[in-house]
Amino acid sequence: MEKDKVIKGLEELRKEKKKNFDQSVDLLINLKEFDIKKDSVNLFLALPHKIREISVAAFLNKKSPVVTTIIKEEFDRYKDKKKAKAISKSYDFFIAAANLMPQVATVFGRFLGPQGKMPSPQLGIVTD
Repeated sequence: MEKDKVIKGLEELRKEKKKNFDQSVDLLINLKEFDIKKDSVNLFLALPHKIREISVAAFLNKKSPVVTTIIKEEFDRYKDKKKAKAISKSYDFFIAAANLMPQVATVFGRFLGPQGKMPSPQLGIVTD
């Protein structure tokens, strides 16, 4: 599929009337001559247009000026259900330092997990 056709298709989708629900787009790609048992695919794409402002919080060992940070010493503050629920609803995504993942899962797992916001230790990277 050519790049021009994809861009034209996305422009056509944007021309539709405003919907009263969140709209999503699924992209399916067939990879020929690709053995999923031998190789794996991790792909991150940057969309050409900002959809909305996204808020990110991080579970780190020390405060960061770049992102809202919750350090290990502050975890006790969120053992209260209401505060943990509030923080889980306040941010769209969460990232975590690998060494803090067990504590993050213990304190925040009940709230972040069902919402699909639990940091993924598999990915191991933070994209721009």
